[in-house]
Amino acid sequence: MPELPEVETVRRLLNQSPILQTKIIDIQVFWKPILSESTQLLIAKQIKRVERRGKYLILEICDGSFL
Repeated sequence: MPELPEVETVRRLLNQSPILQTKIIDIQVFWKPILSESTQLLIAKQIKRVERRGKYLILEICDGSFL
């Protein structure tokens, strides 16, 4: 398990990376119980910013949804 300083570091790096300026073109799900068919709704959307709640990263999508 990552500790909180490492999660914050990853959040900051992602917010400064080009990931926020690109569209999602494909999603690979390695553990099916986490996400279902809703992954297809994210195709062609952009990540607006990356937030953190404890040790979890939260991706805000440009349409107002969160992942």
